[in-house]
Amino acid sequence: MLTATRIKMQQGSGMRPDLVDIDEIYLEGIGYHRKEAVYDYLIIHPGSIRVGIEPYPAVLPATSQVCEKYVRSGLSSQDRLLDLPIETVSTESVQEKKQHAVKA
Repeated sequence: MLTATRIKMQQGSGMRPDLVDIDEIYLEGIGYHRKEAVYDYLIIHPGSIRVGIEPYPAVLPATSQVCEKYVRSGLSSQDRLLDLPIETVSTESVQEKKQHAVKA
């Protein structure tokens, strides 16, 4: 069982971030992973990741109205993923990802 303990938000998420604004999720013991990679992992391994805050809900794959992959931890209005410690993705990090994507 993996535990999500921190999140990184997309730059410009604002004061009231939403689940689709999560950029990366820190999985204890293995590091940060893009939300799309976590989504794909959960499709193959459902119920294998929990949020590291009581009541330790399972992390679930979800798709936005514009078909964007993201993850959530339940159906309530206050998702426990958004209660995890938050970092903002730096501009440098965003630029590095874009450059890496272009090279791939």
